Amino acid sequence: MIAAAYTAILGLFPSLTPSQRATLDAGYAASLAALSDDGGDGGQSRDRGITWGEQVATMVLAWRATDGFVRNPP
Repeated sequence: MIAAAYTAILGLFPSLTPSQRATLDAGYAASLAALSDDGGDGGQSRDRGITWGEQVATMVLAWRATDGFVRNPP
């Protein structure tokens, strides 16, 4: 969920200021660092989860881009 949320935020708010982006990046890094590798697989489960989260967020953003919803109606 961490990677999905991070990817979605970047997709929804592409014009973050450098300080906002730095804060977001720091929070993301801290969240990832807090994940334990209790699977004993050298972090592969965590890495697969990150990849999956990124892919899901990217697919949802792509779907939402074509669903007809506009943030600022005409």
